[in-house]
This record gives sequence, structure tokens and C-alpha cells, in this order.
Amino acid sequence: MATLSAAAATVDGTGSRTLHANSPDSKKIVGVFYKANEYASLNPEFVGCAEAALGIRDWLESKGHQYIVTDDKEGPNCELEKHIHDMHVLITTPFHPVYVTAEKIKKAKNLQLLLTAGVGSDHIDLKAAADAGINVVEISGSNAVSVAEDELMRILILVRNFLPGYHQVIDGDWNVAGIAHRAYDLEGKTVGIIGAGRIGKLLLQRLKPFNCNLLYHDRLMISPELEKETGAKFEEDLDEILPKCDVVVINTPLTEKTRGMFDKERIGKLKKGVLIVNNARAAIMDTQAVVDACSSGHIAGYSGDVWNPQPAPRDHPWRYIPNHAMTPHVSGTTINSQANSPDSKKIVGVFYKANECASLNPEFVGCAEAALGIRDWLESKGHRYIVTDDKEGPNCELEKHIHDMHVLITTPFHPVYVTAEKIKKAKNLQLLLTAGVGSDHIDLKATADAGITVVEISGSNAVSVAEDELM
Repeated sequence: MATLSAAAATVDGTGSRTLHANSPDSKKIVGVFYKANEYASLNPEFVGCAEAALGIRDWLESKGHQYIVTDDKEGPNCELEKHIHDMHVLITTPFHPVYVTAEKIKKAKNLQLLLTAGVGSDHIDLKAAADAGINVVEISGSNAVSVAEDELMRILILVRNFLPGYHQVIDGDWNVAGIAHRAYDLEGKTVGIIGAGRIGKLLLQRLKPFNCNLLYHDRLMISPELEKETGAKFEEDLDEILPKCDVVVINTPLTEKTRGMFDKERIGKLKKGVLIVNNARAAIMDTQAVVDACSSGHIAGYSGDVWNPQPAPRDHPWRYIPNHAMTPHVSGTTINSQANSPDSKKIVGVFYKANECASLNPEFVGCAEAALGIRDWLESKGHRYIVTDDKEGPNCELEKHIHDMHVLITTPFHPVYVTAEKIKKAKNLQLLLTAGVGSDHIDLKATADAGITVVEISGSNAVSVAEDELM
């Protein structure tokens, strides 16, 4: 999707901790992704593996950077350890995560940027990263549609008792009763969404046609418009929503507050025979409590693609619980959600005009004339890149493109004030990228309600600002 491509275009600037994108100093960038082996060459759009290296090798190397890619991340003699002392940027994913501990951060003396090519930074010790002044960036929302669709599939697999039938066919068996005795319709069931962020909202919309009774729990209520559209009802108390649900879908991020949230006591509050889908993070669940509840039948079916740890060891107990529909961590890594999806995006950049100053320094790329230095790369990926400084009034250049743009790039130095009114007009908008620090020019509630990803390059100009303050 364009979200990852846009963020990748900022790696150079963020990694160098300077204001502009094409700083001439070379960076050592290490990417850690799973090996695809014989599958790597089967689809040219499959770029999320080590062999394809996110599809950004040519671009990074054309900028003078060293790009090292590996899948070998475990143990003192792994490939990652050989580079940890002098790497500037580490790119990893939730599907094959590097667990960036405080110990690793101490070793990584040159590390400036930790980029997660996906959603979630719980594999990173955020306090240690903050203390070390390391920027942490993730591509929030980049695979929200992929995960929401996967969750809907898992709900249906559990409710309809699909897997026993599949295994019967594979095993040469035929026993309709072995499937039908616990197969139900989704219509009329009560489905509870725990965490109604981007993915939760999309799932609510996809469940609406099934005529379910939809409940959701979150810190914040979704918009009245979305509540009306989906018929979803807000439940403020987590422990009160759980006994009402036939199906529970977990979409909360993993934090210290949510870690182990579903322990033995809380699972005991679930309706007997409940079905659970968890594509969020495995550590939200107490591993043994899930095993015990599935074994007793209190949980009638459990499905998800997240494990603790990942990759899951062969003896992980969830591999052997009854009535499960577990997979490796795949829900957010569809071809469409990967970096270089072939569909062309309309990207609009709004920067100040430099006029006669534009040509005085080849490293001066933060102006409209230089367009952040990413035009060639974006257009080489098939995207349309429109750059302007004209952002005010009903007849401005920005207004001509607001209805069909997919990405808007702006800066704190010449900001577009992205109001709820603008967001309503921008029907195709997927990503708001601030090439700098701060998103206060954006109506964050309106963007969240619309499912738009908001990314800023935190810390990208911290040295510049600190030196300015000293002056």
C-alpha cells in the first residue's frame, strides 16, 4: 500500500536526523524479514520477504546507503549481531520480529531509527529507545483492511465448524454429523469487539450485513455516524460485555495494561461455549488459561495468528488445543498490504516555495521545487506525485485534488490544516504524512473516525531544533 511506500521514502531523512531527505552521508540500514525460499519468485508483488527486501533496495542504494537484509536474528552469532554495533536503521516486521531489548539498544551505538513495516511496536523496549533518543516509527493502519477481513473469515470458520469438514476431506473421511453437531449461523449471534480502532471499525462494518447483535468496548466511543451505520452498541465495562457475547474479537494493542488481560479470572466471565478470535497480540491472553478453557469446553473455539513468542516453537501448547483455527502470523501480510502494491496512488505534497533559493543547495529538498527529493522514486513505483504551495481558499491548487488524492504530505513549516470538513471531502484519502514533527494541524478524531493513517517523523529534526534553541 502507499502507506508503507511513503514511510520508506522518509527513512533517509529520519535516519540522518537532519531536516532534509537526501542528506549525502551514507547510512547502514539493516532489514530483518522472513525467508520465502521457493515462494519468493512466484509473485513479483510479494515484497515482504528477505529475498525481495521490501522492494526498496534499489532506491536506498541509489541514495548511497548500505542495505543489509537477513532473516537470521536469534543467538549471539546470528547475522543481525554482526551489524548491530554500527547500523543506523533497523527495519523489522510483526511477522518475523526482532525483539529490540534494552540490551540490544545498548549495543547499537549508532542506531537512529527503528521502523516497523507493519502495525505494533510491542517488540521494542520503548522506554530504552526513548532514553537513547532513537526514533520509533510504525506504519499504523497499513494493513487494517487485511486484518479485518481475516478476522471475519476466522469468525465464520469457528461458527460454521469448518475445519473438521476440511480435515475429513483431506483424510478421506465423510461424516456430516461430525461437523453439523456444532455448526451455527452467524446471524443473530452477539459479537463483541474489544478494541474499536481502525481494524475494529472495519470489522464492525463488515459484520453489519450478517445481522449480528454488535457490541464494542474501547476507551473511546466510535462516531455516532458509525454507530448508526453498523448498529453497534458501546459497552463501557469490559467485564459486563463479556458474558453477553457468543463471539469475542480482540483488537486491543499490547501494552502493560493489556498484557495478560484475559487471565483465568476474566476468561471465567465469558459465556460458556464462547468463540474467540485474537489477531491482536498473544500476550494479551494468559497462555495456560486459554489452554485450560479450551480443554474444558468453556472456550468452544479459538482462532488467531499471533503467538508468544514468534515464531511459535514446535511445542507451543496452542498448537494442540481442541477446536482451534490457528495459523502463523499472516493476517496483515497480504500482497495488497505489502509495500509496493501495483495500484497507482495520487500523492499530493504541500511545501513552501523557495523561489530563487531553490537551486542554491542540492541538499535543500524541503521546498516545493525539490518536492522532498522523492519524486523520481514515487513515479518509478507508478504513483502520481503532485506538489504545490497553494493551499488556501476554495480555488487553491490543493482543493482541485482533495477529492481523489490517496496521500497528503505536508510539513509543520507550511502546514495544511486538515479539518473535519477537508476529511469529508477527501473520500480516497488513506495516509496523512507530516514530513517533520507534530500532527497538531490535523483533526485526529476525524481522521480516526475515517480510518485514515496519520504518520509523523518523530525526532527527525530534533538536533536542528535543539541547536536552534541553544543559539
